[in-house]
Amino acid sequence: MLVALVALPLVLFWAWPQSKALQNEYDEVHDRHLLIARNVSAALERYHKDVTATFNFVSDALMKGAKADTTSGLLKNLRFENVCLIDLKTNRVVEAVAANSPCPNAFMEAHIKHFSEIARVGMTVFSGVELGAKGSPVLYVVGLDKSHMTVGTLSTGYFIALGKAIAFGIKGHAAIVDQYGKILAHPLDNWIAQMRDISKVSAVKRMLNGEQGVESFYSPALKGDMVAGFSAVPGTGWGVMVPQPVEELRANAREIELSSLAVFALGLIMAALMALLLAAMLERPVARITAAARQMAEGDDNVRIKEDSRFLPAEIKEMTSTINAMADRLMSARAVAFEARHKADAANASKTSFLRTVTHEFRTPLNAIIGFAEILSSSQADRLDDETRKEFAKDIETGARHLLSLANDLLDLARIEAGRYEITDEIVGLDEITQRVLSLIRPEAASRNVSVTMEADGVIPEVRGDERALFQSVLNLTSNAVRYGSEGGNVVVRLRHLESGEAEIAVTDDGDGIPPGDIERVLLPFERIAKQDGLTLQGSGLGLPIVAQFATLHGGYFHLESSEGIGTRAIIVLPAHRVIKAGKRKQRRAA
Repeated sequence: MLVALVALPLVLFWAWPQSKALQNEYDEVHDRHLLIARNVSAALERYHKDVTATFNFVSDALMKGAKADTTSGLLKNLRFENVCLIDLKTNRVVEAVAANSPCPNAFMEAHIKHFSEIARVGMTVFSGVELGAKGSPVLYVVGLDKSHMTVGTLSTGYFIALGKAIAFGIKGHAAIVDQYGKILAHPLDNWIAQMRDISKVSAVKRMLNGEQGVESFYSPALKGDMVAGFSAVPGTGWGVMVPQPVEELRANAREIELSSLAVFALGLIMAALMALLLAAMLERPVARITAAARQMAEGDDNVRIKEDSRFLPAEIKEMTSTINAMADRLMSARAVAFEARHKADAANASKTSFLRTVTHEFRTPLNAIIGFAEILSSSQADRLDDETRKEFAKDIETGARHLLSLANDLLDLARIEAGRYEITDEIVGLDEITQRVLSLIRPEAASRNVSVTMEADGVIPEVRGDERALFQSVLNLTSNAVRYGSEGGNVVVRLRHLESGEAEIAVTDDGDGIPPGDIERVLLPFERIAKQDGLTLQGSGLGLPIVAQFATLHGGYFHLESSEGIGTRAIIVLPAHRVIKAGKRKQRRAA
């Protein structure tokens, strides 16, 4: 009986992973595979937009009779074979841009008929995967006006490369299908070459209906049951499926079962030996210990054994103390493990968010700079009027300045967080730097009909500090207030010398305000909030975190006061020991 009581907690400890192991594997598939499918879907959505935009640009150029040879490199990068302009009266190619292969002199009547069936005037249409002129699978991109048709031949190389980049486990892979369920990318090359139709697979049917999720099905390719995360690609009809053989999940679960079985067997042997040696005189105290162990195995960290010293040998006393100490350590270890896991998850999420945000923030202006620069350096530049060229040059300058500003913000934030930003100690007139900010912000304020004024309550203090950091802080707060406040509203920069001896810089706007739950979040790098219309506010999300860090470096602090529908007040407070003298008396100036 005593052996059974001692063994019971170990049985429970072994049985729990037995029942949960396979389910845990399925749960992990649901999270991981679906996330991969969504990420691949997002990449394909961006690719579709890039292909469409480039095709439309080349198509417009060809229809206007302009030379588009300079775009061949871009077409090549997007995996275009060529783009051909067809005269619908003669079915002959009248203009063409060759990327990887030349256009034919004319298309066969069957091709023209097929393209005409899928084409729509004023729209860019993608065909399903078809056999191209070289005998390889391709997609056709078709544009149509009243007298001409533009046809782009797009190889499936991007889909294949993207699909092959996804591999995990032994046979885990990615499959990409077109809008009819035919293979664009798959581990089996012959399936790609045959453009195998897998539209009858249940997961593919759901993708073609625009759904996403996780589903189990039988795979003819691998001849086994699969579990897959899948996602439709918005606006394309394409679908992404990330399957893995169910047998791999079962194998992982079996490994866990074998490990838990070994632990169970070892524990059972030790418990049986102990029970047999001490059963006669130790049944009752051991029973108490067993009961406590059972509770601990069931997850109760609060269990403790009463230490009763009557008629008990030193070994039992020590065992009682050890069990209690183990419970204490287990509770502490679980708390530490939970905290460590929480921090690790947060760090991974922050890293992913940081990389995604920085990539996006750099890519957008770079795309604009490259696009306009290519147009200005192409043969089409001579056809542009001066105003258009100036506008393109201005857009390039704006994008470059945005990149420079973002790079400076990133460097400032990195130096601050690494503890390598050393503030200078110089006399700074708060009214002087505020006037410089007002002069700088005037054009943007005028474009939104925003009134920007400076007010001073009592005397305007001068402080010891880093002029660049303080100027940047006031500029960040004022530009935020102008940019995100109400159009036609008012922004006030108020300077005060507080009774406590501290100096205060407060920037107030009458915009929509910040929801209470988002105030702490906007002080984190790259965090931006949604407007009332659901769109995310523009900007890098670095301005407020940098202001907060600069205030801390000066020994002060920064905080936000905001009411939804009323406005926001951003406040920098500098410590009294940095205030050195009073400046001008109460005044009010407007930008």
